[in-house]
Order: sequence, then structure tokens, then C-alpha cells
Amino acid sequence: MQIWVDICHTPHVLLMAPLIREFERRGHFVRITARDCFQTCELLDLHHLKYQVVGKHYGGNKFLKSYGLLARTFQLILFARKYQFKLSFSSGSPYQAFASFVLRIAHIAINDYEQSSVFSLIRKIAHRLMFPKYISDESLERKGIDIKKVIKFNGLKEEIYLADFKPDPSVIEALKMNPERSIIIGFRSSANEAHYHNPKSELLMMKILDFL
Repeated sequence: MQIWVDICHTPHVLLMAPLIREFERRGHFVRITARDCFQTCELLDLHHLKYQVVGKHYGGNKFLKSYGLLARTFQLILFARKYQFKLSFSSGSPYQAFASFVLRIAHIAINDYEQSSVFSLIRKIAHRLMFPKYISDESLERKGIDIKKVIKFNGLKEEIYLADFKPDPSVIEALKMNPERSIIIGFRSSANEAHYHNPKSELLMMKILDFL
């Protein structure tokens, strides 16, 4: 069947890439939409995945975020109505969830953080919600999540990231690092434009960097 995957943030590429390859291995046809923000498109290129850019990032301002939600949802509706999608799938893309609701496409959302404010918008309209088995039913129910919709997967989201990971030595070379003379640390900076941003995360980040 035709499956629609929407990728609206950088980490979603790492999560969706092995799943997309598995869908295709099982004979399904996958179309990918991507929001042009941070390194999302560059990571998709790195994974040799074909995609169509739909929408962009509107910054950290709450008013612009709300406008961006409406604008990109409308853009996705225009995109998806051209195809006969049976299923849409994302890592908590509110844009795709609302577009799928309007177009009556079955939607599955995968998440590992039941406290997410964005996910609270999705849980009512998604057909299925996927969580790691380590999040208890009681915790999900406290957040108003219908357990009948929930599918538990055996592991953590990061294990999916690494499902088919193969180290690429050329990355170290491209960054002009010498592993024989350096301790190389990969570090994710605080997400200061995300809806879940907490200023304390920047303080913690600077303390870690000072320590290193």
C-alpha cells in the first residue's frame, strides 16, 4: 500500500530511515514529506532518501509557531490529496496528524515522551499511538491517552536509530578530527526554539562544556 511518512524535525530522520527501509522491503510504497528546518533535508540526503520539501520552520515565537502549524497543515493537505494514501506515519508530527484527519487517512504516531504538549494534540485524532513498553499504561492514562489505541514496542526509540547503523570514518575526516590525538565527543545542543525549551537546559549545557 501507499504509506506517507512526514519528517518535521532532525531526529525524526534517524528514527524513520530504518522503518522506511523495512516498509519498502515488505513491498509497500513510501512517500516522504520533510519540513525544511535545521539539518532535516541534509540528513535525508545523507540516508539517500527521496522526499518532497513541504513548509519551513517559523522560529521560536509562539504566534509564528501557531501560524506555521496552520500553514504547513494546509500545505500537507494539498500534497496528500493527490495520492491514495492508506496510512500516514510520523514521530508525532501535528501537521500530518491534522492533515490526515481532514483527509480521513489512518494515522499512526510514534512517541517516547507521554508528557509532550504537542503529542496531546495528536492523541485524540490518531488511529494508533506507539510507545516503548517501559512507559506504563497508568502513566499514559493519567495523560488522557486511550489505551485501546496504544501499541507498545519492545525497546527504546534510540535502538531504532541504531538498527542498521554502520560507522562512517569519512565523517571524522570531513570534520578534520584526528581520533588518535583527540577524545571525540558528540554533543546535542539545547533546543532553544523548541516548544519544550527550558532555559535551564542552556545553563546545564554550558556547565558541561566548561567541564569538558
